[in-house]
Amino acid sequence: MKRQLYQCQQAKAIYDYKIEECRITCVAGHRLFSGSMDGTVNIRCLRRGEPLEYQACQTCESYDCNGAPIPKSERGWYNLEKTEAK
Repeated sequence: MKRQLYQCQQAKAIYDYKIEECRITCVAGHRLFSGSMDGTVNIRCLRRGEPLEYQACQTCESYDCNGAPIPKSERGWYNLEKTEAK
């Protein structure tokens, strides 16, 4: 099973005032995503319940597991918001 940010205590949500949105960063200083300038991940990935299985996490010595994997059915809240709006 791949490591996910859902389980890592090094993952932290921060608010980026420059672009006015939340991002997920690694407090140990690792670049999570090479597709962003600073290596952070847009919080929309968390909102949609995506796996958040980044290559940097798979070999990370700082990875600090925070329990069992989160089941797919319990991740994200985007689908929940769409259901409640109907």
